[in-house]
Amino acid sequence: MSTENDIIINEVLCYISNRIDVIDEQAITQICTTSFSEKVIENAKTRIYENLGTRITTRKEDSRSVKNIENIIKMLKETNPDRLPIFVARDLHKIPPVTFDHLDVTKILKELTSLRTEVTQMKLNMIAKSEITEIQNDMVTIKMKLCNQQNPLCTTKQTDDLQVQHSDYDGSHKKRSEQGALITFDKFANNEIE
Repeated sequence: MSTENDIIINEVLCYISNRIDVIDEQAITQICTTSFSEKVIENAKTRIYENLGTRITTRKEDSRSVKNIENIIKMLKETNPDRLPIFVARDLHKIPPVTFDHLDVTKILKELTSLRTEVTQMKLNMIAKSEITEIQNDMVTIKMKLCNQQNPLCTTKQTDDLQVQHSDYDGSHKKRSEQGALITFDKFANNEIE
C-alpha cells in the first residue's frame, strides 16, 4: 500500500499521468499500445494497483493491452490526487512524443475561445486611467465644498493650495503645497491642516 508521494519509476505511468489532462483517452491508449510492449503495460498496471492497494483484474482477451491502459487511466482519474504516487521516467527516450495528430484541436480551440472571452471581460471590468483622474477631481471638489461649508477658517488660499496639490499628485495620496507642507486629503477633510 502506498504512503503519500511515493516515487514510482515507470515510463508508462509517467507518460499517462502527465498526458491525461492534455490528450483524450483514445489517443493515449493508441499511443501507449503502439509505443510500449504488452509486458511493460501489464507491469505498469501491476505497479499502480499494488501501490494503491487495489485488487488486480487479469485480462485474457486479445486486446489486453488496451484494457490495461483503460484500467490505468480509470485508476488515475478516480483516485484522489493526494494519494497518487509521483511517476517518473528513468529512460526519457522511451517516452513517446506527442504529435499534433494526437491533440484534440477542437478542445484547444474551445479553451482559446474561453480564454479570449475571459480577457475581454477583464478589460471591460478594468477602470481606465482617465476615470481614476475624474474620480480624484471629484474628490477634490467635494472636499473643497466640505471645507467651505464646515470650516469657517478655511480660506481661499487653502482651497487654492488644495487645487495646486491635486495637480501635483504623486500617487502616494500626499500633496505638496506651495509652502512645502505635506497635506493629505484626509487631513484636509478633517480640518487638520498644518
